[in-house]
Amino acid sequence: MKRMLLAIGWLAANTAAALEKPWTSDGILALKTVSDPQVSPDGRLVSYVVTELTEDGDDTQSDVWLAPAAGGEARAFTSSPANDDSPRWSPDGKQLAFLSERPRPGKTDGDEGKRQVWLTRPDGGEPRVLTHSAGSVSRFEWSRDGRTIAYLAREPKSEERKKKEKDKDDWWTPAEMYPWSRLWVMDVSTRDARQITTEKHATGFSISPDGQRLVVALQPTPLANDGNESDLFLVPTAGGPATPLVVRPGRDSSPAWSPDGKWIAFVTQDGKDREWYTNTYVGLVSPDGGPTRNLTARFDERIGGLQGSEIAWAPDSRAVLFPAAQKTAQHLFRATLDGVVSALTKGPEVNGDPSFDAKGTSVVFLREGSTEAREVWLMALPAGAPRAITDTNPRAREQASFRKELVTWKGADGWGMEGLLVYPQGYAPGQRVPLVLNVHGGPAGVHTNTFTPASRLYPWPLFAQKGWAVFLPNPRGSGGYGEKFRAANVRDWGVKDYQDLMAGVDMLIARGVADAD
Repeated sequence: MKRMLLAIGWLAANTAAALEKPWTSDGILALKTVSDPQVSPDGRLVSYVVTELTEDGDDTQSDVWLAPAAGGEARAFTSSPANDDSPRWSPDGKQLAFLSERPRPGKTDGDEGKRQVWLTRPDGGEPRVLTHSAGSVSRFEWSRDGRTIAYLAREPKSEERKKKEKDKDDWWTPAEMYPWSRLWVMDVSTRDARQITTEKHATGFSISPDGQRLVVALQPTPLANDGNESDLFLVPTAGGPATPLVVRPGRDSSPAWSPDGKWIAFVTQDGKDREWYTNTYVGLVSPDGGPTRNLTARFDERIGGLQGSEIAWAPDSRAVLFPAAQKTAQHLFRATLDGVVSALTKGPEVNGDPSFDAKGTSVVFLREGSTEAREVWLMALPAGAPRAITDTNPRAREQASFRKELVTWKGADGWGMEGLLVYPQGYAPGQRVPLVLNVHGGPAGVHTNTFTPASRLYPWPLFAQKGWAVFLPNPRGSGGYGEKFRAANVRDWGVKDYQDLMAGVDMLIARGVADAD
């Protein structure tokens, strides 16, 4: 009887699987990626970015899309063959600015400033270029009154460098070719732009609500390791010397001015160290100077998520929102000014990249799960149920899906370990199958509960359809499990973390899933 029930279960599972369309390499690559949701000030519309393959399949291309916050059909807002991304609403909601690589009038294909800020109306109209930076723009921000845009732009090649390249005398050393970013400010009506920083490398900034000052994060060079040497400075919008605001060991970056102008929140190592693997926190400082406060001192993880380490202020200036990994999930957290941290999202999904409307009545964010592709979700505040407002990959629901399970085991020294196991299509309990082990990089990366087919680097559906199980373990050194766990393979890389991995494989063999051969 037991064998008959197993056989019936196997037949039912495989019959259901047969009705689903199998994945192909082209199908995996054709999945569209959603990013950077931004809700309009009045809360009615949400702009976001969709990235997909070009028609010839040779590259990817991104466009800005608009979706009604109340639900309804989304539409492509831009349709240039060039990349369009980073949409940002003007404070009155009447204009939408974005970054684009579309050609500027009078410029050639070799234009160093290929990526500029463009401007248009959300109800239609031809976009027009706003900035004319000599180097490409990487990010920008509106002032509260909508009269000014501040932006980061790459420093262009010097005339000497251009001449050397023309003469084929273009050897160089890395120190001579640092891609420096400088902070600029532009008057939107006159298009007059002025450079605000000339020293160090600018990585992030925020404009004061009165538009008179900027806080900017500067680090010695663009080298990745120098990110843990970044400090915060205040500079007048009209130009002038930079005044130190937070200068101490370690990372102090990603500043965000509170809407009421009283505080600046930022990502920080709290002056404790300069190591890349230690925790980061949400710091708070007055723009008038004085001591810093750590709002997340008891939160044992790094600040950051799907789209980096951005902090979003609640419009009432009483709290900040931030994303952080939580084991194989990722959630949005709310930190009040008195240091109380609470989770805004729950469950096994991966959430990130929050954006508030002007009144703070709703927040939009990205969410995905093992069987749900990444989409834009909206949550009414203070305690509404999240709901998806975009449906970018409807055909994915017609494709085969794969059961993904959270598994645990004991690693080296008896440490508790976690990972994710993707079962092959039509798997029957007790069936031994070949196993592929996917070791993440970083080394402080982490396998999270993302949409299984969405990984373009590793086409796991093709393995699962052929009867393979896919093991995604998080050994010591992985992110999402706190500082002690993340630092556990420092100066021990490839030793006990390797033992953690192999213990996981042994566990799957003992469970009767993996074939020992």
